[in-house]
Amino acid sequence: MTQNKLTLGITGSTGSGKTTVSRILEELGAYVISADIVAREALAPNSPLLDQIRKEFGEEVFEKNDIINRRRLGEVVFSDEAKLKMLNAITHPYIIRRMLDIRVAAFESGEKIVVFDAPLLFEANLDEHCDEIWVVTAPYEQRLTRIMQRDGLDYEQAKKRADARVADSELIKRADVVIENTITQSELNISVRELFDKLLKRE
Repeated sequence: MTQNKLTLGITGSTGSGKTTVSRILEELGAYVISADIVAREALAPNSPLLDQIRKEFGEEVFEKNDIINRRRLGEVVFSDEAKLKMLNAITHPYIIRRMLDIRVAAFESGEKIVVFDAPLLFEANLDEHCDEIWVVTAPYEQRLTRIMQRDGLDYEQAKKRADARVADSELIKRADVVIENTITQSELNISVRELFDKLLKRE
């Protein structure tokens, strides 16, 4: 923490509900930077990364006008660990740089608490830039249900995405706070507000 400015990292397995927690924090006044949104930017037409992605994954993951078919790309990388690592190696440096740049701009504009909402917080070493880390967890089958509903995937596709990520047990070891998202939305709101109030006192 520097000069009363604090960076909070939020992570968790896909389908755990970390984005819901981030949304609550945003409503409470925190400035949220979503790694997923920055990752979409990294894959958008005119991105400087497209040539590398085309070289490694071929034309089959592209549609016309340099638009990447994200579902097709997901099917490729979540079925092959080496290809997932390759995609991360291409996109992570860009995502990290953009998130850090956005944080600088947020602090310069007067924001006091910035949230990094990042599913790969540790893998991208973004945890090194955080003052506190929250890990959001949920039961495996509940996460699969959320993934299927959110992304329109079948059970096996959802399972591949869930299993491609670091286990909750490993994330929890590195957390300052663990939020078990097995409660109602109302209870989650209260829990996050209480944790946020503690952050404000720390800040």
